[in-house]
Amino acid sequence: SSFVDLPANIIGCFILGLFTNLRPDLWPPLPWLHADHPLQRNRPLHVAIQTGLCGSLTTFASWNSQMIFMMDGSKTELGSQILPAIFGYLIGLSAAIWSFTFGTQVSSWLNRWKRPDTIAMTDPTSHSRLDEPSLGGESNSTNSNQQVDSKPAPVPPPQRPDPRIISCPTFFDGSSIPFLILSLLVAAFVAGDVLMDIPFYRAMWANAILAPPGALLRWQLARSLNGGNVVRGRFHWIPWGTLTANVIASMISAGLLGVVKLNEVDEWHDKVFIALRVGFAGSLSTVSTFVKEIYDLQHSHPHHAKPYIYAGMTIISACLLSLSIYSPIVHFGG
Repeated sequence: SSFVDLPANIIGCFILGLFTNLRPDLWPPLPWLHADHPLQRNRPLHVAIQTGLCGSLTTFASWNSQMIFMMDGSKTELGSQILPAIFGYLIGLSAAIWSFTFGTQVSSWLNRWKRPDTIAMTDPTSHSRLDEPSLGGESNSTNSNQQVDSKPAPVPPPQRPDPRIISCPTFFDGSSIPFLILSLLVAAFVAGDVLMDIPFYRAMWANAILAPPGALLRWQLARSLNGGNVVRGRFHWIPWGTLTANVIASMISAGLLGVVKLNEVDEWHDKVFIALRVGFAGSLSTVSTFVKEIYDLQHSHPHHAKPYIYAGMTIISACLLSLSIYSPIVHFGG
């Protein structure tokens, strides 16, 4: 009931949890750096890591494809394995949620270690004892008066940049780092394919080219449909953008998997199908954002079944729609 993408999903969810700031009013986005570090204010880099890296490293489509492959059972020695596939969904979701939660805890530990002055503000058991009565039955009025009379230090006005200093934009800023890394990876894989004629490199550069469109489409769907921007009424709380991206990617991956299982394709078409399944559909779908949204629903609705409704809607709809595409292809396609 395990699947090959389980380690990647666990690592991606942990990284996203590490970058999830539970107290943005007290803690900076990157817990291991100083609060005034330039990368703390580099919002494009944060989005690239959370949406690009974690969202593409984790894959809902490939996970779902292996589960429906087990459920259908065509061209396998064990036949249909419905119960192990159901446990595969449960194990994969539980491991991803645990990994994300552990990442948020590590982020909290790092912030409390680097910024011990915020422990009293974040720990509910570390309250001040100013209002508690003393042993003689009298309140600590002296400390209370000092607390009331104390005034916050004045905030210095923001410094304006010197007009005599000319700032020139540079290519190597934070927003260009992901594109630079992608370009270097694609160039390296293309060189390996051309010079050494290794099929693995051909699949990798095709995946690298098709992954960004999938990630950008997922990001745009989330921006357009999440947060009740389009869907109103009773189910406005559902992250429809992420749900739509995961379901569409699962259907694409299932259809391509069915075509590959049905016919023996040549090496070039096989690499193209792998790039579409792993690169485009794998990056269009996401487990890390899916798990983060479940985590957020658990904390915003602690006594409601909304996180389980959202998780069930995503998994069940992706499973049934993918099976409706995969099974006819492998059973009646020939």
